[in-house]
Amino acid sequence: MKRAALINDLSGVGRCSLSVALPIVSACGHECAVLPTALLSNHTGFEHYTFYDFTGHMRGYIDCWEELGISFDMVYSGFLGSGVQADITLNFIERLGKGAVRLVDPVLGDNGVLYDTCGDVTEHMRRLIRAADVITPNLTELCALCGREYPESPISIAEIERMCSRLPTGCIVVTGLERDTVLEIEHNRVANLICENGSITLTDNEKFPAAYCGTGDVFASVLCGGLTSGVKLTAAVRAAFNSHFRSCR
Repeated sequence: MKRAALINDLSGVGRCSLSVALPIVSACGHECAVLPTALLSNHTGFEHYTFYDFTGHMRGYIDCWEELGISFDMVYSGFLGSGVQADITLNFIERLGKGAVRLVDPVLGDNGVLYDTCGDVTEHMRRLIRAADVITPNLTELCALCGREYPESPISIAEIERMCSRLPTGCIVVTGLERDTVLEIEHNRVANLICENGSITLTDNEKFPAAYCGTGDVFASVLCGGLTSGVKLTAAVRAAFNSHFRSCR
């Protein structure tokens, strides 16, 4: 049985982050080890929520696991609430994730707006993604990592490819692309663009006319499970994309 480290927040109410990552990656046949970044009463899609920063305990988890000789086949990071947490995650990869597949979901924003909780994360995230094998930004996050403004009008796939080429990660999955952001996407479709060592693949599906918190976490979690199992990136993305849409219905 392979072991995956899941570095993310835990919301008491709401199907997102660790609440979906744990059962999904476990269902893929892997042992999960959890390193929380924050504890929330409920996810931030609600009008009110409480937020408990777990930064002060993260290094203690890592030290203890290292003393026990625990190693990992996969490291998957999601929500990081500060630049310090991004640095701790990088340290985790360097100490316990040697030889592991490293998946970073750079949770920074959506729809052209960075999250209020983002703070100083962006600059530190640029360092973290250097250690990643695969990253899964949406277009907002891709722009932030590249240091460019979010486009005011639809851009081309070629422009997204140029942005991907500026990042120090060989495999990038740009998620949630639609017609209002990318010229080549058909109406009523949503797509993921896979940039794998300079090769571009586009996967698309019917757009479901609603939005739900946590579907991106479902996508990244299925991708995590597939990559940990040794599934090739494009096949893992297709499986994750289909599961992501089934989770919406």
